[in-house]
Amino acid sequence: MNEKIIKIPVYTINLRLYPNKEQKGMIDEIIHAIQKAFNITVYEMFQNQTNTIEKPDKKNEGQFVHFPNVNAMAKKEYLDVLREQVPELKSVPAGALSGKSGIFLRDLSKRLDAQVSEKNTNKKTNGKGVKKPIENSKPPYYSKSHPRTSYSYQETLSKITFKRDNRNVIYFNLAKIGNVKARGMKGYLEQLRFDLPGRMDFQEFVDLHKKQQILVTVKRDNCDNYFLQLCLKDVYKIVKENDAKKEIGVHIGISAITLSDGTRYENPCFKNGNDGKIQEHREQLNRKLSRMEGYSNPKFRKKLKESRENGIELKPSKRYLKTRLKKARLEKKIARKRTHHTENVVLDIIKKSDFIGVEDLSVKDMYTKRCKEKNNKLSDVAMGKTLDLLKQKGEQYDIPVIAIKPIEQSTRFEYGNGHDKTVNMAKNILDVAKKENDKNK
Repeated sequence: MNEKIIKIPVYTINLRLYPNKEQKGMIDEIIHAIQKAFNITVYEMFQNQTNTIEKPDKKNEGQFVHFPNVNAMAKKEYLDVLREQVPELKSVPAGALSGKSGIFLRDLSKRLDAQVSEKNTNKKTNGKGVKKPIENSKPPYYSKSHPRTSYSYQETLSKITFKRDNRNVIYFNLAKIGNVKARGMKGYLEQLRFDLPGRMDFQEFVDLHKKQQILVTVKRDNCDNYFLQLCLKDVYKIVKENDAKKEIGVHIGISAITLSDGTRYENPCFKNGNDGKIQEHREQLNRKLSRMEGYSNPKFRKKLKESRENGIELKPSKRYLKTRLKKARLEKKIARKRTHHTENVVLDIIKKSDFIGVEDLSVKDMYTKRCKEKNNKLSDVAMGKTLDLLKQKGEQYDIPVIAIKPIEQSTRFEYGNGHDKTVNMAKNILDVAKKENDKNK
């Protein structure tokens, strides 16, 4: 195995936050205030045409349409009015509202961009593309079923403090909150470098560039866990790769990922488990939830509907909330294991390849064509994420990843060996990918 230093234009450090009870309440208050301000702004834009630009309608003469003016929302004049309507915004960092990575210039803009048709050549997904008139758009509100879970703002590296006797722990001085403990830094200190010779680690870089700004994101998940993301630019990473590299075709199947050299990566079945114990535990939790005083119980939902008509809001029991948290943690653990397995498989493929051919599968269409049992297997194998990771890591490691249209099943046989359909499919994918790559040169 050889060591190599690669340059990554944008890299994100993910750390687990450990706020105290008071700090948790402050983070939750900030996220709730941002969600409230976002929804008020969207309502005013769609109902009263606030922060819009009026233009003549090209399809209907004499009529006008209104386009969103996202830049006006991030200006001081509108934000002062918004702070009067939502007093809780006083506890929100200013950059989370008015900054380039704030709720208006990035989040709202991206949500409006997503509604533009794919046929429009000016469509972009980074928040800087064309927008549809609000008359033809849907209000992108946050709701109880799809709440906001994070906020971002610009901060300097001077807010980071490293613990002397533990390289895995740092303290980050969050705006409006104070110093919060974060863990998970040790691996980044060993792998990341900030100069081409590969001598300066992240701690030395922070000590030398206290005034440099980075993008900070604070997140909360449905398991009551908190995370800190630090977005850095122009990062060098130490990676290991095999001495002998070769061209590889990748066939992503439901039961396994097969390579053209015969290597197979079996699907471990994280969702239900090979012995069915995970599925059994999930069913037990679902049965408990359906019998407790909570939203999963039909009797409780009926009571809730009647009480709301009388202006009374019923709350679920503490036992229900605890059981729901157990189920959320179970699903989170399964997702974490699946992500870890997928990343390891993709890295193993990347390290021994100098050219990769893969099918660009339409996973969404595959769900509609298959039965429920196979749909569960499709979601468990994470085909879409595997394809995205292959393309992303290919760019980072400077390895061409050619995605081709799905091809028909292989009819090639290997002499001397048995006929392995998936290996032959992977070889066919590699052949077609090489031909397409030669045409594009």
